[in-house]
Amino acid sequence: MAVPSGTIQAVSRTKTIAEDVSNIITQIDPEETPFVSNIGEESVENSIYEWLVDNLNAATTANAAIDADDAPAPSSLAQLRANNYSQIFVKAVAVGGRYEAVKKYGMRSAMAYELAQRGSELKLDIEMTLLSNNTAYGGAANAASNTAGLMAWIRTNVNKNTAGVNPTLSGTTDGHPVTGRTASTARVFTEGMLKDVLQQQWVKGGKPKQIYMGAFNTGAAAAFPGLAQQQYQAPAGPTTIVGAASVYWSQWGKLTFVPSRLMPQGVVYTIDPSKVTRATLRGYQTFDLARTGDSTRKQLLYEGGLKVHNEAAHGIIADLTTA
Repeated sequence: MAVPSGTIQAVSRTKTIAEDVSNIITQIDPEETPFVSNIGEESVENSIYEWLVDNLNAATTANAAIDADDAPAPSSLAQLRANNYSQIFVKAVAVGGRYEAVKKYGMRSAMAYELAQRGSELKLDIEMTLLSNNTAYGGAANAASNTAGLMAWIRTNVNKNTAGVNPTLSGTTDGHPVTGRTASTARVFTEGMLKDVLQQQWVKGGKPKQIYMGAFNTGAAAAFPGLAQQQYQAPAGPTTIVGAASVYWSQWGKLTFVPSRLMPQGVVYTIDPSKVTRATLRGYQTFDLARTGDSTRKQLLYEGGLKVHNEAAHGIIADLTTA
C-alpha cells in the first residue's frame, strides 16, 4: 500500500523527534489579519448572497412648496441589487501513527500542532482573498466558486493613473464584479492622492475610518509633509482598531493607518469598516476524514465571502509603486 500524499511521517520529521534540542519551536510566519478583524461578520443562507444598495436624491435649494398645494410627485431612486458568491477555503492534515506516538519537541500532539498551523494559514488565505482583485464566479461541477475581493468592487472614489481601468459589474450598475481593476504605470504615493480620494468620499457622503497600505506605501505615508503634526496619541486603554500604526487627521475626519502584509501592495484603501462585512455560509469547521491506514486525517473548512454594502463608502488609490 502507498502512503497517502501529504502524510507526515516520522522518518521525514527527525529534527522534531526528541534528542538534545531545545524544546522550542519558533513561528515566524505572520498571522495578522487586520481587515477580517476590523470588519463585521454576518450569516448568509446561500452560496450566492444578495443585498440592496440605496442612495439619496441630490440636495437642492429649490425645495419650496406653495401654501396649500398638493403633494409633489414621488422621487425615490431605484435601488440597486448587488451580489457575491461564497468561496470554500480548505486545509488538510494527515499525521502518521508513529509520529503522533513518539516524544516530540515543542508539542505533545502533532495533530493538534498541525491543525493550529493550518488554521492560521486558512485565516491568512481568507484575509488575502477578501482584499484581492479577484472577481466573482459561481462555480461549476469541475470549477471552484470565487468571492469577489475588495479591489474588484471599488469604482466610484478612485485616484488612478490615466490608463488604469475601473472594475465592471455583471449588470453595469448592479450585480457582481466580472472584471477586476486593470493597473497602469505605477506612481509614487503622495498625500495629495490620499486627500483627493478622501474628498471624493466626503462629497459622496462617505465616512472612511481606516487607511490600508502595504509595507512600502506605509513607509511613503510616514514621510507625508506635516504628518508629525497630524498624528494623535491613542488612549492608554484598549482600542477597537486592529493593526493600527497611527492616526491621521484630515480635513474630512480622523482616520487610522493600518499596515497590511496581505493586501495588493500597489494600492491604498480608504475604508469605512461599518460598510463592509464578511458573509459566512459555513463557519470554521474541522472534519475527521476516513482512515485508510496508519495515519489520522482531518480537514479544516470555512465557507464565506465579502459583502460590500455600498462601494461608494470606500475609496482606492491605485497604480502605486511598491519598491
